[in-house]
Amino acid sequence: WARGWGPLKYWFMLHMVFGICGPVLILFHSTFHVKSLNAGVALYSMLLVAGSGIIGRFIYTRIHHGLYGRQSNLKELQQAVDATQNRMSNVSAILMEAPGISGKLKQFRDMALAQGGAVPVRAWRFVTLGWRRHSLEMHCREELRRAVVLLGKSQGWDQQQQDQTFHTVSKDINEYLAAVQQAAQYTTYERLMRLWHILHTPFVWLLAISGIVHVIAVNMY
Repeated sequence: WARGWGPLKYWFMLHMVFGICGPVLILFHSTFHVKSLNAGVALYSMLLVAGSGIIGRFIYTRIHHGLYGRQSNLKELQQAVDATQNRMSNVSAILMEAPGISGKLKQFRDMALAQGGAVPVRAWRFVTLGWRRHSLEMHCREELRRAVVLLGKSQGWDQQQQDQTFHTVSKDINEYLAAVQQAAQYTTYERLMRLWHILHTPFVWLLAISGIVHVIAVNMY
């Protein structure tokens, strides 16, 4: 019955503003002290909901186009990986000077998108994928810098051309690795989002009930 009350993204924005401002005001209202049992239950219920909301926001951004955008899907993310890989083929001359980069990029993609393995192995791969990506980015930058210098000498490039080529190719590599990571982690984040919804809703009801009881108790006693 409230579907015609405006775009959902604005309600979501308002929800997050209230979810931040409300707890801040209540913390000042409590003077940062818990003076009764019912106040303590209400306060900690609120902090539980706020903390849950922060976790939910983090997961939300991993499966949507921007904070208020539409939901991504795995096919789109795989297409993004293919698109960035096609851009990588345009810099094959540079990568030929650094063959180790191409091999490591392929190895990272195969590892990230692998579906098999026991649950602990998949969980470890999911948790450490971001660290592995950043580590590979740093390693590729070092090899790429050497490759650009070698190619620049053979092509007669000046320092400005070398720097421009290095930054362009480095950006393409980073975008490729980011697209691979997002595609690899999408399904897990989608499952976590469903689980978060199941947990967050009871927390909200707990907050509402404890808040009402707190107000009634304060006014009665």
